[in-house]
Amino acid sequence: MFSGALIGPLLGAMLAIVLLGLLWAAPGLLLDSIVQGASWLRDHESTDARLGATIVIVALVALSFVAVWSRATSPNRPVRLPGGRGTIAVSQVAAWLSDALEARADIRQAVVRVERASGGIRVGARIAVTSDARQQETTEGACTIIERLVESSVGVTLTEPPSIDLRYEELVLRPHRAIDDLHD
Repeated sequence: MFSGALIGPLLGAMLAIVLLGLLWAAPGLLLDSIVQGASWLRDHESTDARLGATIVIVALVALSFVAVWSRATSPNRPVRLPGGRGTIAVSQVAAWLSDALEARADIRQAVVRVERASGGIRVGARIAVTSDARQQETTEGACTIIERLVESSVGVTLTEPPSIDLRYEELVLRPHRAIDDLHD
């Protein structure tokens, strides 16, 4: 339901909401709990107590770091445009690429996957071609379209050459088989 990058901030927000609710609903209970916790720490001041508190604090810091790091490195995070002009969603880039590829006469359908990678984006396309398409020409043409649109129009660099997966449906050339298929 939630992406992994949001779990840390959501837990922090939920904790803050609970604390605010206690502060307004039962301020005496919250303040008494804080005082009891502080007096317990004072009464149990030892190396073991400090070690336990240190472990808890380090764990919280580590979880916060992991939450921020996972969000920053997510492949679905929007891509920053050159010169700080803004950001663009990877899904929008994928839609533009699909439309541009499907404009070719030898491509029936294109499903494009765009992921953010360090220094740019990574593009993969699954392309359904027409029965008369020439695989080499279609692949080269698709790569050219992707490279041109990504680097010239969007202004983002490709981290690697586009991955193209061609698919085509074979024609049914035998008349009796075509008739059999109609009866099924």
